[in-house]
Amino acid sequence: NKWLDAIGLAVSGYLLERTLRIHSLSKAGGEHLLADYNYLINVFEALGITGHPHPLLLHFTHLFSMPPDEMMVSADTSSAMGRAIRASENRIALMRGVESS
Repeated sequence: NKWLDAIGLAVSGYLLERTLRIHSLSKAGGEHLLADYNYLINVFEALGITGHPHPLLLHFTHLFSMPPDEMMVSADTSSAMGRAIRASENRIALMRGVESS
């Protein structure tokens, strides 16, 4: 369904964009955000929309589920997309109080 796909992309995009605006995140705040992400992922899976949840939403969920001391920035920076993902990883590390390169 094209309508559900458009809504899914809009919701995911808005959530990811707003997440990157967070300046700092406590452990409890990170757990709450992870619960929100997982809830949204479950909704998308229940709706059965092809291509949802968005891979970047899944990647952010993975980053927030990692213990801070195990967080590493891993994106390949050889492409514009890779650089954007790496910048997002760096931003999430920073908001969680993790030093990144």
